[in-house]
Amino acid sequence: MKHIGYVKKTAQKEGVGKRGKWVLRSFIIEHADGSESGWISGGFDALPFAEGSYVEIDTNETERGQNYVPGSLKMLPPPSKPAPAAQSPATGSTSTPAQSKSGYVDRNDSIVYQSSRKDALALVALLLEHDALPVAASTAKSGQSKRFAEITAFVDKMTVQYVGDVQTGRLFQSVVDAGAVDSSGAGEAAPSGASAEDND
Repeated sequence: MKHIGYVKKTAQKEGVGKRGKWVLRSFIIEHADGSESGWISGGFDALPFAEGSYVEIDTNETERGQNYVPGSLKMLPPPSKPAPAAQSPATGSTSTPAQSKSGYVDRNDSIVYQSSRKDALALVALLLEHDALPVAASTAKSGQSKRFAEITAFVDKMTVQYVGDVQTGRLFQSVVDAGAVDSSGAGEAAPSGASAEDND
């Protein structure tokens, strides 16, 4: 049986037999989903890993439980943990969906964030295509680094704004629909795409 995860606990049991003193090692693996392997016998040799190591091992099932298969150990890099959400200084909004202490992200928040991020990237691409986004003009390495910082900062800013627009409905309150009836109530609403010149 294969186990992949963190070495949660190690233990040893000592005794004296006909061949002298012996030390039996054992350990528990905690898998990525939070489940545990139960105690696995590591044999009488020193374990090739310590508590906290992220490993992949094989075991053999016996009547007394699982035995570690010597030589099956693979030391793996631990999975990366999600970065903490960045706070917007102006609004306090986060540029990523809110996470609980368990790391769970609300599905609706995740959808809104992903959609807002995609729209922010599309806007930046459009602005750059039409030379409408002011960024550093230098072609030197320092200029490239500055442009990278400026563009990524703008993407983050627009992502936060779009998420905020969804949450507050700001655009529906502050942007006038071109087809809406004027404040005086005179006349009918103009067809979609019509302008003031169409009525002259």
